[in-house]
Amino acid sequence: MSYQPPGQYPPPPGQYPPQGGQYGQYQQPPGKGLAITALVLGIIALLLSWTVFGGIGFGVLALLFGIIALVKVRSGSAGGGVMAGFGLALGLISILIAVLVGVFFWKVVEDTGGVDYIDCVQKAGNDQDAIQKCMDDFSSTIDSKFPTTPTPAR
Repeated sequence: MSYQPPGQYPPPPGQYPPQGGQYGQYQQPPGKGLAITALVLGIIALLLSWTVFGGIGFGVLALLFGIIALVKVRSGSAGGGVMAGFGLALGLISILIAVLVGVFFWKVVEDTGGVDYIDCVQKAGNDQDAIQKCMDDFSSTIDSKFPTTPTPAR
């Protein structure tokens, strides 16, 4: 056991030393919460980018949190600049993927007559016979573009 002069005892275990005292000033490390949030949202956005809304929604959130985190890192009030940068990049990538997936699916809907089907059903209103005719026309368009009966090999 070491000798301690009266009145100068070390802090109890698990507690920080007093501010500006004999043991120096404790300085809390900068927080990384925003950077971690940006990174997690960027990963989620990338995983959900094929759903269009998930990719764009989480991607925008990752962008926002990433930008805020990078601003705080540059001012010195936060840490995790690399995580914030990756979150920002993943958010941008997932937004681009979601937009490309959306454009691709819209093109498929247009090419298969989906837009015409929607217009036909809207014009039909509550007339069940007209709606059935729209469905039959759409089904025949799909069958002509994507035949389901195999053709015999020659």
